[in-house]
Amino acid sequence: MSGDLIQDGTDFGFTTYGCPDGNSLIVIYNRFRDETEATAILDKELARAVRSEGRGPKRDAEGKVVGERVQLVLPSGKNKPDDTLHAVAWTDGAIFHEIESVSLPDVLAMEKIYRYPR
Repeated sequence: MSGDLIQDGTDFGFTTYGCPDGNSLIVIYNRFRDETEATAILDKELARAVRSEGRGPKRDAEGKVVGERVQLVLPSGKNKPDDTLHAVAWTDGAIFHEIESVSLPDVLAMEKIYRYPR
């Protein structure tokens, strides 16, 4: 399934995928006017995270730094405080991407194969 969603007043595109292990994941994305706006969304995700695991450079296939990347644990949005989602979020210039799932291995596997227009 794919479509649009609004999060904190910002419009994002999304696509959901089923995983071989029975879990699902969602890819969220948006192309902003500039890098500053994409980085501001990354900062918002960091602020809502239960915890983060390192913010660092995001590199393209040739090894060139194109933005920033962070691995996150996010609240699930359900009313159960122990329910969390694993996520990887990054910027690529003015583009913001995030992959979320209950399964960290699924998130990391999707990050490796996820391709998008630049």
